[in-house]
Amino acid sequence: MPTLTFIRHGETNYNKAGKFTGQKEAHLTEKGIEEAKKKASELNKHFDYIYRSPLIRTKETLDAIIPGKEAIIDNRIIDTCLGEWEGKKQSDLDPELIREFKLGIYTPPGAESRDVVIKRTCDFVEDLFKEYKLDDEIFIITHAAIIRAIQIKFMETYDTNRVQNLQTVEINEENYEYYLNNK
Repeated sequence: MPTLTFIRHGETNYNKAGKFTGQKEAHLTEKGIEEAKKKASELNKHFDYIYRSPLIRTKETLDAIIPGKEAIIDNRIIDTCLGEWEGKKQSDLDPELIREFKLGIYTPPGAESRDVVIKRTCDFVEDLFKEYKLDDEIFIITHAAIIRAIQIKFMETYDTNRVQNLQTVEINEENYEYYLNNK
């Protein structure tokens, strides 16, 4: 079975301003670009295939990590649609609603639910495990919501802390078997 390495994009202008981004376009900051370049040496792997979400921040992250590389774009690994919260400062919103949103028990008006994001993420991962071979290394540049969905469904323990920019998570055969046994 393949190994999937997921990474969240680098810091964006929205992250820096404390705003919810969702599916709005946001560019990496200089800090985000520099940190992504440094992350390249930590990854230290050859990737057979690369995927990313259609949002520009994932392309900019890929360009910083592996310059000149093209990726397969997949809409299933796009960030959560946050509805009315997109572009709003987190400090302007009710902290209790933000907490409930992160726990998956509240969905902002016009937004996707956590269950919808988890479903599309799992569909994406299942397709990769069906399509690729045992030794294929696949790199996926995506968003916090997708990393969180992977932690919830493919890992035995779920870290409730904020997913950091450039945080990585890996799915291997063991994680995939865990998912299949707990579907």
